[in-house]
This record gives sequence, structure tokens and C-alpha cells, in this order.
Amino acid sequence: MIRTLPVVVAAVVAAACAPSAPGISAHSAVLPLSGPCTPESAGAEFTGEAETLRLTVNAVDIEGTVAAEGDVGALTIEDVPAGADRVVGLFGMVGGRAAWRGVTRGVTVVQGAEPTEVDVLMAKVADLSCTRGADFDARAFHTATVLDDGRILLVGGARTSADASGTCGAGCRRLSATAAASLYDPRTGTFQQVGPLAQARLFHAAAKLPDGRVVIAGGTGETHVRAVDAQYPFPIVPTQPVATVEVFDPDALAFSPGGSDPGGARVFAAAAAYGDGVLVTGGIPAAGTPKHDLGNALNTTTLCSGRPLSCAAGPTMNARRAGHVAFRIDPDGLFLWGGSITSDAIGGIPGFQLELARDDGGFELLNVAAMYASRNLFFAAAAQYRDFRVFLGGGLLRGVDGSFSVALNEVAGNSSSPVYVYDATYGQFGGIAVGPEGGNDMQLSAPRFLAAAAPLPDSKRVMVAGGFSDLAFAPSAALEIFDEDALSTTAIVVGGQVRTLRQARGGLVAVTNGDGAVLLSGGETPDASGRVPLATAEIFADPRTPPGVAE
Repeated sequence: MIRTLPVVVAAVVAAACAPSAPGISAHSAVLPLSGPCTPESAGAEFTGEAETLRLTVNAVDIEGTVAAEGDVGALTIEDVPAGADRVVGLFGMVGGRAAWRGVTRGVTVVQGAEPTEVDVLMAKVADLSCTRGADFDARAFHTATVLDDGRILLVGGARTSADASGTCGAGCRRLSATAAASLYDPRTGTFQQVGPLAQARLFHAAAKLPDGRVVIAGGTGETHVRAVDAQYPFPIVPTQPVATVEVFDPDALAFSPGGSDPGGARVFAAAAAYGDGVLVTGGIPAAGTPKHDLGNALNTTTLCSGRPLSCAAGPTMNARRAGHVAFRIDPDGLFLWGGSITSDAIGGIPGFQLELARDDGGFELLNVAAMYASRNLFFAAAAQYRDFRVFLGGGLLRGVDGSFSVALNEVAGNSSSPVYVYDATYGQFGGIAVGPEGGNDMQLSAPRFLAAAAPLPDSKRVMVAGGFSDLAFAPSAALEIFDEDALSTTAIVVGGQVRTLRQARGGLVAVTNGDGAVLLSGGETPDASGRVPLATAEIFADPRTPPGVAE
């Protein structure tokens, strides 16, 4: 049994009245159905399983769909009206259905004799494929930011994981950060090396400015991951906190300094757009002493804006937070959920509640319906999948004594992780949904934290991937989809078989590229020596055809 890989194909779309030209040329190779994505396998060619190809072109100014079908290897569409913003879809047909799909948007067809060549990355529909090549550096606990042109900026992360039992006890590991950064292009499935950062960092925060640049703040150059005990109830212990801020310019493909964070070093902070800049919130300045339980989390924020970038103190949060989530819901402002170590009520509102910073003012705690202390999650998988709804799955809970445990579903006897949805339009301050009325609470298939989540294109579903299943950092290969219509999560099944990640990954990132595919990048996985960060990535192609594309 073979498995084909995503490839770049050249789709030749002829302008109106232009002569025919050689069309689509697809190159293929084979891989085992199971097994990891490796640098060697990811670049291999394949002889594809597709029986025929179907090429489509759609645009708002084109009535219907311009399409052509033919044998694999040569396909041409003629008489495509000249113009911009054409959407090119390429489908590999098997038994009359589209088993492979690739989409390229924003294509301009120019009137004239020369055809327009389009790169289309194809991936197996409803399944996992490998990217065409590996990243330039291994990374886990990194950040991923979608740029204005659709490319994905991958920054920093842990490059190595080494035994440190002689320093911090049996089983302790030392994670060292990388300064490497890459751009992933979803049109070609390849990585481009950019940067590097001036300072290596992992567990940092990143967010995009209104002008398209990306702010990178905080993190740590090194951290220990150790066994949990009374002194270290939280297992991740930063040893080289970073206080500097950098900004990435997509035009220059380079980072420039943004100065020092006026609030000092921040590890496990969050960041999101705020006003005309980016607001970096909370985090911890260093491992706490004498007890490392995130009890020294910050309530300060830093606002970075302008060109050249400058950073100043921002509004103060009501609760001290680390390992939380920041997201925008317009026109309200910037919301924070989870990670609160403030248990006392503030102005009659419990400190673990969500809070909101409006662009013209400071933070206010929100008395959100159905938000309890048990929903104050740390390091949960999060995705804003609609303009006004945010998904949160899995994560950790912090006890009043500072101890941590993997969050479990509230249904008695259930050992799965919870799923919650915040709806900003419910009631005065929004509400938390836990599942259908009178039905079972929403849940993931298994407990995990530091998993990744990404919205799928129809704005009603979220993919959840990987993570760690326990505080000993056992990586998970779990893969499932939350469906808002069903208010449940389900496994991905292909041909009667449940699909999982090809490599178990914790501390990975998941990013939707807008064309019906999700990039699952990096993370940490076991190997013969213990644990190792990954340079490989996987692609999931949504079984539902993305908006604006016709098969």
C-alpha cells in the first residue's frame, strides 16, 4: 500500500484567446502509509495514485466555474478571462472523487500569448501528508504567525533536549533555544530561512502589528523540565529569561531590535493586537523561589508599536496570569482567558474570570456566565474559530496550594480533557459553553496540555493535535476535530482507520493556511536517546472543500 506526498505542480492557465500550452505536470513518489515525516521522505518524488486530474478556476467576476479534466501529467484550461484574484483548484480524482486537493488563491491571469503558471501544493484529502521538505532547524515550544501574504512565520523554540540529571535530578532535561526563524509557504510546501533572531528564545510570545510586522517578546534561552515535587510543582523551570523585544519585517525578511521590555523578562506570556500595536501580557519573570509554582506571575503588560518599534508599559491586568490565552474580538478589544493565579475576588468578581482591555482603556474583569475556577486553564489548546467564539481544550489546572494537574472533564469518572467555548455575544459579558443542553460535556479523546489547535475554513470546526498526556511530558499523537454543530469532538477516520499524527508531538504549533489545510509544525517526540525537538511538519487537508473553490 502506498501513500503519496504533497507536491508542487505547475498549472498552466491560458489567457483568453491565447494558444494552448503544456498544462499540468505532476511528479509523484511513494511512501509507506505509516511512519514519520523525515527530511529524506518529505522531499521524495512520487508516482501518484490519482487516476485523472481536474483543474478549476473561480473568481467573483467569472460566472460559474471554468474547468478541465484529463490524464495525470498534462492538462490545460483555455479561455480563462484575464483578471486578478483567480482561485485555482487542482484535484486528483480516484474513483470519481477528489482524493487529492490543492488550492492557490490570488492568481492574476494576464491577457497575451504567454500562459500563466501557478504553483499548487497538493495534499491527501481528509488525511495527513508531509511537507515537501523539513524546516531549517528543529523546534518545539515555538510560535507561528500568519503574515498578510499567507506565509507562516515560525520563530525560535527548543532546538535540543539533553540529559541534565547531574544538575537538576534524575530524569531532568535541559531544553536549549534556537535563534532560527523560517517562513513556510503553503503554495509550495517549502520553508525559507530568515532572520535569525538576535537572541535565541522558547516559550516566548508573538503577534502581528497592523502594518504586517511581527512582534517577538520574552521567552527563555534555556529551561529545565524536571520531575514534579513539593519545591517544583510546575515542571518547566526557565533558567535564562529574556527581557528583549524584536520585530520581524516581512519586506526585509529580517529581525530588528525593539529594545528591552519595560516590564522585564516574561516567560509564558501572551500577546495580541491592541490599538495600533501589540500588547504583551503577564508571564513570569523567572523561576519562582523558594517554590516554582507560577506564583510570581505578573499582572503587568507592555505595549509595542510604531516604526521603528518602541515598547512602553501598558495597562495593568486585574489578575496575575501566565500560560493564558490572548485574543481579539472586535469591536470590544483584547480578551484574556485562563492562567490566573489570582484566587481572591476583585470588586466582587472572581479573579479567575476572563478580562477585557478596550483599545481606549484599561482591563476590566468580566463576570462571564458559567465560568468557574475549574475552567481557568493553563497551557490549553486555543483557537478563535469565529469572530466572536474561542475554543479551549485540555490544559492544566492549578490548585490553591500551587500544585498542578492535567485538567479532566468534569463528568464524574471521566479521564478525558475538557472542551469549552467562549461566546462573547451571550449575555452581558459572554458565556462559556460546555456541551449540548441535557447531553454529555464536550471533551477531547484523552487528557493533554501544550497541544495545538487551529480553526478549519468553515468557521465552525477546530482541529486539535498532539500535546503531552501527563506531567512527565509523554507526547501524544492524538488528532481530532471539534464540530460546533454537534458540540462534540470526533476522531478523524479514513477508510475505517482512525488517523493520528505520524509522529507524536507535544509543544507543536497548528496553523490554518486559509486553503483548507492545516500546518502542524515541530514539537517534541521520543527517540532512542529520550526526547528530541522536530524539524519536520505535517499537513492535514480538510475533507470539506474550502470556500470559493469548486471541485
